[in-house]
Amino acid sequence: MVYVIDLHHAGVPEAIASYLLPLGGGAFALADPGPGSTLPRLEAGVAEAGFELAGLTHVLVSHVHLDHAGAAGALARRTGASVACHPRAAPHLADPNRLMASARRVYGAQLDELWGPMEAVPEDNLRVLEDGDTLDLGPQRVRAIAAPGHANHQHAYLLDDGRLFPGDAAAIRLPGQRALMPATAPPEIDLEAWGRTLDALEATAPAQLLLPHFGPKDDVADHLARLRAALPAWAQVIREGLALGEAERPLADRLEAYLRAQLADEGVADEGAGRAIRAAGPMMCAIGLRRALGPR
Repeated sequence: MVYVIDLHHAGVPEAIASYLLPLGGGAFALADPGPGSTLPRLEAGVAEAGFELAGLTHVLVSHVHLDHAGAAGALARRTGASVACHPRAAPHLADPNRLMASARRVYGAQLDELWGPMEAVPEDNLRVLEDGDTLDLGPQRVRAIAAPGHANHQHAYLLDDGRLFPGDAAAIRLPGQRALMPATAPPEIDLEAWGRTLDALEATAPAQLLLPHFGPKDDVADHLARLRAALPAWAQVIREGLALGEAERPLADRLEAYLRAQLADEGVADEGAGRAIRAAGPMMCAIGLRRALGPR
C-alpha cells in the first residue's frame, strides 16, 4: 500500500504529489516531500492516511528542485528522518543557500509564497546513495537508479514489489489523461542522458510508475514508450523555432500550440487541456530545451 498525498500546490489539485510508504508499527517513508510552502498540507495528508509525523523515518529525494525536495530539511530536523539522495544532490540539501538564491532570481518576490523556505538537512541525516545502492526500509528494500536527463543529480527509486518513484524522469501526466509532457524545465536538460535513463528504467520492468506530477500509472511500458517518442518530438519543435531565430516567448507559444494539438488528438477537452498546459509550463519547458539545444 502506498498513499498518494495531494499537496494542492498554490491551491491547485493534482499538481504535486508526495507518496507515503507504510513501514509497520506506525513508521513510514515519504518519497519527494514537496516544497516548503505545502508542508502544512503534507502534514494533513500524513494524518489523513492514519499516521503521525513523528513516525517518519526515511525521506527519498529524487532531486533537489523545490517542488520535490523543499520540505526535506524541515522534516529531517523535526523527526530525525534520514534523507536519501544522489551524491550531487547532497551538498545542496546540506546547504540550500545557493539553490535558494538561484530560485529567487527566477521567481523574485513570488518565491516565498510559491515555494516557501528550504531548511538545510543536517549532515548526519543525509544518506547518499550511488547508482544501484539499496536501502533497507524494513518490509521493503528500495534501489536507487541514476536517472539523469531532467537533472544530473536525479535518482529514481525502485521498490522490491516493482513500484517505481521516477522523480521527473517519467514526465508529467495528469489523472484521466493519456497525453504526457516531458518535464524539460532548466537548467540541466540532457536529452541523450534522458534516453539512457529510459533504457535503465525499462530494464527494471516496473509494475507501476508513481509520478510526482501526477499520480500512479499502471500502463508502464506504453507510458515510457510514448515518453521516448515525445522527447525528440518536443526537441524538434524547439529546433524549428531556433532555426527562425525565435526568442523565448515565441518558442513557448510554439511549444504550447504543439501541446494543444496533441491534447486535442488525444481527445482532451478544453478544461483538461488547460490543466495539462499549466502543469507542463510551456515557457519553462521551452527555456530548458533552448538551453539544451541552442546557443545560450
